[in-house]
Amino acid sequence: GKFWEFHDMIYNEQNKQGAGTVEYIGADAVKKIAVSLGLDAAKFNSCFDSGKYKDEVNKDMAAGSTAGVSGTPTFFIGSEKKGYVALVGAQPYAAFQTALDAEL
Repeated sequence: GKFWEFHDMIYNEQNKQGAGTVEYIGADAVKKIAVSLGLDAAKFNSCFDSGKYKDEVNKDMAAGSTAGVSGTPTFFIGSEKKGYVALVGAQPYAAFQTALDAEL
């Protein structure tokens, strides 16, 4: 399959917009990436435009929002007993070390 190639190209396209942006990549750009990878344009566009997975994506987005996810990456470190610490965005090693040490 082409999943990882597609994944990498989407993120590369997003990176062109610059760090800290929250702009979404438009449908046209997504479709161009699919074609550039040799995917069947008619099949890809039909699936993409149908919204076949829209409910599933919206459900995942709602679950993330409920959990307090406000950006990517987000890591939750902890337990139900002690509570969780959310590390959002690119964090230095020390932030992870502090959160993990508190859990041990």
